[in-house]
Amino acid sequence: MVNFWVSPAYWFLMQLGMIIGFATAWPANVSLIRKGLREAMYRLMDAATAPCFLTAGPGAGSVPGE
Repeated sequence: MVNFWVSPAYWFLMQLGMIIGFATAWPANVSLIRKGLREAMYRLMDAATAPCFLTAGPGAGSVPGE
């Protein structure tokens, strides 16, 4: 039985597959976001809508409930 997990060829092809997957998914996601059919995964937040542990000031950096 061949242990393919330690094979350099396996890891090279895994990385190649990840790059190809990213390259093919990117245009589809961009077009869906532009058409309004999908929401972007990032949001710019102002101080009023950001969670308290992301804002500067008293308690900055603390996790709620601690």
